[in-house]
Amino acid sequence: MLTKKIMLGVAALGLSSLVTANAFAAAPGFYVGGQLGYGNVHQSDISRTDMNDLIGSAVGNNKFTVNSFNNSGKDTGLAGRLFAGYQVNSNWAGELGWSKFSTMNTKASATATDNNPGGSTVTANARGNIKTDAVDLVAKGIYPLQNNVSVYGKVGAAYIMSRAHASASASEAGVTVSGSGSKNSHKIFPTVGVGASYDFTSNVAADLSYNRIQKVGSSSNIGSTDLVSVGLTYYIG
Repeated sequence: MLTKKIMLGVAALGLSSLVTANAFAAAPGFYVGGQLGYGNVHQSDISRTDMNDLIGSAVGNNKFTVNSFNNSGKDTGLAGRLFAGYQVNSNWAGELGWSKFSTMNTKASATATDNNPGGSTVTANARGNIKTDAVDLVAKGIYPLQNNVSVYGKVGAAYIMSRAHASASASEAGVTVSGSGSKNSHKIFPTVGVGASYDFTSNVAADLSYNRIQKVGSSSNIGSTDLVSVGLTYYIG
């Protein structure tokens, strides 16, 4: 009898601790929030091949020798996401979000010798940028742990939008040719995410998460995206 009483007491204590630990768990209902962190849009720099094509167009053929090539670019930086959702119960929610990534900038320069009769040194310069944002719709699975901590996973689709602009010029013997162009692209790609959250109160939670939009197929202006962020969520209830 004593053993049975002890076991019942331990079980009751454990249940009480679990209830206390999840006292601030979010109630079903609507929620809104924002995340801010580090993003990567996985875009490539202007390449040596790109510059060779530019020089070849400027001299009118492929009779040239490249003497120097330099390029630089950055496809990472500050990124963020705003979202709104509805939590069905303690384990499931649906969420709509909008993500904005830092503008990807790249530039390159090259010099070459025109091997045609009477040819001279050719200088070429190019620069470009790509702006990326996305709208996503995901299902969110939540697993509550003790001490007001939950882990979650998300899966869904993202409509990703890319706006690219590039300009280039080449000069030889005082004559310069230049041009520029823009292109808008948009695709629907799958997206997944994982994270952990901590409930400060029944209405406010903080989270740390990783979100990925996965490129599928080929598109010259759109790549996969990564976002590592911290965020705050407000549960309206």
